[in-house]
Amino acid sequence: PYNNIVRTTIEAMAAVLGGTQSLHTNSFDEAIALPTDFSARIARNTQLILAEESGIPHVADPLGGSYYVESLTQALIEEAKLVLAEVEAAGGMTAYVATGKPKAAIEMAAAAKQAKIDKGETVIVGVNKYRKAEEE
Repeated sequence: PYNNIVRTTIEAMAAVLGGTQSLHTNSFDEAIALPTDFSARIARNTQLILAEESGIPHVADPLGGSYYVESLTQALIEEAKLVLAEVEAAGGMTAYVATGKPKAAIEMAAAAKQAKIDKGETVIVGVNKYRKAEEE
């Protein structure tokens, strides 16, 4: 679970770099229980460190002009247009949900991701790679 502190920090930093207007950081143990005061403080301090120590919030667009970010954004836009066209063709989101396609897409994506984790194609440090012997 302690690896989740690093994961949460990276995710939060990505959100801040992307210009988020709102941010919530989960505690490292939230997946297995209600957060303890200790873990909740780390989650809160993650936000405070990004806000107060990183300097990121002092720049309007810290990744502005980055070819990598711009290309990812363009790819996301193109994919979103396809999804929105499909929703529109179905008669709107309510009708689209009624088709069962959104639920099926989520389930397929989750199964595909889990399969990649299980095969070791997607590494989850401490879960499917770099485990201590006594954790095996």
